[in-house]
Amino acid sequence: MPTLFYVTMMALFLSMASVNAQNPTIQAIEFEGLKKTEKDYLQRFIKTSIGETLDSIQLEADACQLRNLNAFSDVQYKVKEKTKDKRIITFICKEVKTLLPIFNFGIVPQNEWVKVGAMDVNSFGKGIELSGFYQYNRRHSFLFQARVPNIKGSAWGISGNILKWSSQEPLYFDEQTVQYNYDNNSLQLGIIYDLTLNQRLEVAGSIFQEKYEKRNAEEIQLPGPNQVSLLKGLGRLQYSLRQMDYFFFYRSGYINDISYQVVGTEGLPDLFHIVTNDFRWYKRISPKVNIAVRNVIGISTNNNSPFAAYVVDSHVNLRGSGNRIARATGMTSLNIEGRYSIWETDTLAVQGVGFVDAGFWRTTGRAWITEGAMDNILVFGGGGLRFIHKRIYNAVFRIDFGVNLEDIRHHGIVIGLGQYF
Repeated sequence: MPTLFYVTMMALFLSMASVNAQNPTIQAIEFEGLKKTEKDYLQRFIKTSIGETLDSIQLEADACQLRNLNAFSDVQYKVKEKTKDKRIITFICKEVKTLLPIFNFGIVPQNEWVKVGAMDVNSFGKGIELSGFYQYNRRHSFLFQARVPNIKGSAWGISGNILKWSSQEPLYFDEQTVQYNYDNNSLQLGIIYDLTLNQRLEVAGSIFQEKYEKRNAEEIQLPGPNQVSLLKGLGRLQYSLRQMDYFFFYRSGYINDISYQVVGTEGLPDLFHIVTNDFRWYKRISPKVNIAVRNVIGISTNNNSPFAAYVVDSHVNLRGSGNRIARATGMTSLNIEGRYSIWETDTLAVQGVGFVDAGFWRTTGRAWITEGAMDNILVFGGGGLRFIHKRIYNAVFRIDFGVNLEDIRHHGIVIGLGQYF
């Protein structure tokens, strides 16, 4: 019996030694190609750790996770043998420039706008997002926004923004539509928490003042108040799920953002609620072809108020429609794109894009299906070009021309930076 025991123990020892010899451990983890991004910031996005057994499947998953960060266009890895049973892992990172301008421009007859600004999605090399813009659409607007998604590498973060928005808005009454000058001055603060590397929860609150004033003196006799000033508070809860794989400007996977907002107005007892779901799906079906689909569904409970929560807009949902041509208390939109790479080098690319944008919305005081509801359906089709710099984050200059498929006289050009979605 003792002999059998010793033989058994020796066999187990040799077996374990054999396993360890076949699966060496990780002695060090290094990052190559970093110029701006901090190593400490990247550590939270990889599960491979020093002292663990080498796992090539996990290494590939970690490289994919790093590729999905805004700081890189591509990430690969290599394994170096230090000793017989020790390995050094090096992630080879192709860092991109993340400070870039914001520029959007729309040309629709009697409805033009321009937006200029700057953003950095990797400030200080820690994934901090800073942005600001100025917009002119016959009135002046600006925004400054900051997001710190991972404070000291933790799952916690903070966000905030200051907004002054001024625009020309249509408000809908039973008798007719009335044009108003609209102003919104707001301050928002939020808390971010990463449930996992691909799931995020954000809670935010804001206080803002809305002002509506009829645009022209001759409109004073039209329905609706001549001037309104409302002080409001808003609470927002948003859940984001992201399962994406990036390879330079190609995308595969999906993103889903669902948000709930509750709004209260000073002096009024009732609250109203807004729920919006934004789903995006991408598929690279061949080396040169990418399919992209976006569906947004939103509804609010203040159906009897002319101060509706949603807009129909060339820049937001229907290319070629114009700048904030309608407001809605509920809507759904569908955007479908086929993207084909016409020309590509190591640093530059040109894509041709064909698209269909469709929208259906509910105006104030109406049900979804009612007389005249079909008037609130628009379908635009068109095409455009994307001029892409592969070494700069989201460096896509786009130009699209959209046409109303039921009335070709209704058309427009939309120009901007970044993919439409």
